[in-house]
Amino acid sequence: MNKENRIRLLAFMLSLITTMAMREVVIPDSITEIPELAFAGDFALEAVVLHKGITQIGLQAFCDNPRLEKIIFWGTLEEWEAIEKCSPWVSSDTDIVLVCTNGTKTIED
Repeated sequence: MNKENRIRLLAFMLSLITTMAMREVVIPDSITEIPELAFAGDFALEAVVLHKGITQIGLQAFCDNPRLEKIIFWGTLEEWEAIEKCSPWVSSDTDIVLVCTNGTKTIED
């Protein structure tokens, strides 16, 4: 195997390790919009933590995340409903539980 192919293989292996390690994502307070396809296809993602300053979730931002099972939102259920969500914005092979400061609910994808 030549040097160029070894570098490509190493880069591929590192990308797998990085993806497998990202089980939970915490969106910082400075972010107000989750862009289109932001976390789409992340097979390791199990939980997302969002602050109540989020105003929009883009198209397919959390689609094709088969292990995603929990979204923690640091606001009320009413504040969650006020967020603009492009459809579809989420899909998972499991039921996704939304945990808010005043209750929980199941998100239907």
